[in-house]
Amino acid sequence: LARAAALRDADARAQLCTQLKDELAELRRLKHEAGVELARSKELAHAQSATIAHLEKKLGAAGKHKNVDTFVSMSNT
Repeated sequence: LARAAALRDADARAQLCTQLKDELAELRRLKHEAGVELARSKELAHAQSATIAHLEKKLGAAGKHKNVDTFVSMSNT
């Protein structure tokens, strides 16, 4: 009787161990996916930031060009 109980205990522990290993594997997979998603998000944010900086630079240059045009047309009148 004690031997049967010990075998049941060992079996229950083995099942729990397997279940916990499976859960750990799933958590590691989710962690990896989250890391990949974070890297993609950072990449996208960097690209958007670079695009914004480029457009701001172009806008600033266009504004300076417009100011020169305005000055030239004012001095021609």
